[in-house]
Amino acid sequence: MLNDPRDALLAGGVEYFADAGMQSLKGDFKLDGVTREQVTRDEPKSKSNFAFVIQTPNRKWQLKASSQADYDEWEKQIFSLL
Repeated sequence: MLNDPRDALLAGGVEYFADAGMQSLKGDFKLDGVTREQVTRDEPKSKSNFAFVIQTPNRKWQLKASSQADYDEWEKQIFSLL
C-alpha cells in the first residue's frame, strides 16, 4: 500500500520505500513525459480495488492506494507535478 503522497512525491517524481514507515528508500522514478492519460486506475468503478498505473516513457509502474480517498489524493498530487 502507498503512504501519504505528500511524503513520497518529490519535485518531478515519486519515491518508493521498502517499508510502510518510509524509513528505507528503495528507489524513485521521474514523471518526465507522463501525461494525465497515462495515470489510470486498473478498475475505475471498483469500490475495493484502488490499484493504478503510471506509464512513464521507460516503464509501467503499478501502485496501490488503500482507499478511494487515498487514490484521489495520489491523483491530485501526481497531476500537480505533470
